[in-house]
Amino acid sequence: MTVQNLMLEIRNLSLEEQFQLLESITRALRETWRPSRRAGVAVNRVRGCLKPTGIMPTDTELVNLRDQYLNGI
Repeated sequence: MTVQNLMLEIRNLSLEEQFQLLESITRALRETWRPSRRAGVAVNRVRGCLKPTGIMPTDTELVNLRDQYLNGI
């Protein structure tokens, strides 16, 4: 059975049967899915890259900087 056929068959199920199927698929995914250990590594590598070197500019200063950038000043 192809995925397309399966999708059509799912629509023929009652709402209760669709929920049962959804729960079954969700349970199967939870049992087999393992989070990647590399995700934490990437976060640690980029942590602080956007941190300013000095004092954070005020909202007004940020607006002025944005306007200057967009106006090519």
